[in-house]
Amino acid sequence: MWLMAHNKSKKAYTLIELITVIVIIGIISATGAIFFAPLINLSFFTPRQTEVELVGNFIKDNILEGYNNGWGLRNITSIESANATQIVYYDANSRRINLYWDNTSKKFFRATPTTTSILPFENPQSTVLIDGQAPGKLFTYYDTNQHELSSPVSNPSLIARIEFNWIVYSQTTPISKYLINSGVFIKQF
Repeated sequence: MWLMAHNKSKKAYTLIELITVIVIIGIISATGAIFFAPLINLSFFTPRQTEVELVGNFIKDNILEGYNNGWGLRNITSIESANATQIVYYDANSRRINLYWDNTSKKFFRATPTTTSILPFENPQSTVLIDGQAPGKLFTYYDTNQHELSSPVSNPSLIARIEFNWIVYSQTTPISKYLINSGVFIKQF
């Protein structure tokens, strides 16, 4: 009889043993989730993040190269004025171009004597916004010795390089941020 009772007690786990196992599995799962969640987020792009990156890169390329019209910073022949949020320059076709960032809308505009357009051209209603990595500082200027020039630049003919460090983000999803660090060497004639 004693042997039969002893065997019955060995066939089942006690409630304390079950709860202990469940708690241990829960702790291991929670630790794993905390560790793997950032890795999983790095592996996937959301559609909003992809849009932020595409629009940000399009605006950067448009500012550097122009939009099939030679109005980009690479085509500068001379700079009239420059500060942290604006560059007024002349392109290879002697067109006066005012490239500026508006603090209220957080968007770039390109103005010529006849037109003013918002960037990106294709989607001016885009919810993608831009700000400087240092707030309100979209452009940094350097001379030929790579010394930073103070803004506003008192003598624009000294500018040898323009650098920009932006944060591009979505108005609807502020978590989707994208950093753009780029620049261009200027050959003023």
